[in-house]
Amino acid sequence: MIHVIYLAAGYSVRFGANKLLYPISGKPMYLHLLDRIVRLRDGGKVSFDITVVTQYAEIAEEMEKRGIDCAVNPDPSRGISSSIRTGIEFLMERDGIRPGDRLLFANADQPYLQEETLLLFMREAERRNAELACVSFGGEMYSPCIFSGSYVPELLALKGDTGGKRILRRYPGRVLLFEISEEEQVADIDAL
Repeated sequence: MIHVIYLAAGYSVRFGANKLLYPISGKPMYLHLLDRIVRLRDGGKVSFDITVVTQYAEIAEEMEKRGIDCAVNPDPSRGISSSIRTGIEFLMERDGIRPGDRLLFANADQPYLQEETLLLFMREAERRNAELACVSFGGEMYSPCIFSGSYVPELLALKGDTGGKRILRRYPGRVLLFEISEEEQVADIDAL
């Protein structure tokens, strides 16, 4: 089983405003990639569930309207590790996480990541039975990233503003790098 954990809880310090709610082409930034993920799930080409992690009432209310699971990060000031922990703990309470499950972490500030890229990434990780995987551009690791359920203890041990790439760097020989040709798809939006 694949569990998509959609991280939408950041403070947007460098952006100067709540970038997740900032409109791009008429809708909030966080909805661009989320809508693609939902279309991918609903299209039946790959099976997964979605959990959105946020601190924002506006996002939580929208998820309730859409029927998408939402976990509220109680202390996002502790950095991205607290959002990772919130998402994992939500899944553990809801269904449990088995070692053979996969966790795909996607960031809400990547509005240009395409549905086809996600589909091909997920299929390649499945085909190669990758326990660790991430999208890459120019050999550099970017989100989204996949972790097999056996890495849950290490993900839960992350502290501060440290994400899963710390774990990927610890095991470079185990990581499937899914190289893409368009840098814009992996760029996160950090400035107005």
